Formats: sequence, structure tokens, C-alpha cells
Amino acid sequence: MGIKNLIKVNKLACDNIASLENAIRSAQIQNDKDKANFGNLCVALRGFRMVADATEALLINENVLKSDDGNFYQKVDETVEEHEQSGSNNN
Repeated sequence: MGIKNLIKVNKLACDNIASLENAIRSAQIQNDKDKANFGNLCVALRGFRMVADATEALLINENVLKSDDGNFYQKVDETVEEHEQSGSNNN
């Protein structure tokens, strides 16, 4: 799976997490059906959180990080750059 697809899946999961949290927060439980639906919303929330965590971990493995505002960026390895620069100075 490519990085763009992982970002899309992560965004989808995060958007659904927010929606489910709102639904759970505002749920009014009046009968057994409401209890069952509440439980299933909680299970769905857990599933989307797992997807968000897993896709974020996959992205981190590809040196793609998520900023506090939810945007993704590519991490640059400074040691590689320093090595490349010092190697070019020796020529």
C-alpha cells in the first residue's frame, strides 16, 4: 500500500473517530436496543482507533510523521544529509 493510500485511510479513520465520539457522547439510552447500539458504536470506535494507530505506525516506518494539526510530512534524516555533504567535500 502506498503512502498516499495510507494517509487517506488514516484520515478516514480519524474522521470516523470524531463522528463516533460525538454520537457516543450524545447517545440517549432508553431501552435494550439503545444499549446494544451504544455498545456497537463503542466497538466501531475501537476498530477505527486501531486502524488510525496502525496506519500511523506504518507511515512512521516510512518516515512520514503527523503534525499536531493532523498534517503529514516527510522526515528528513539529518545524518544521511551530513554524510552526503561530507562525502562530497572529499572529492
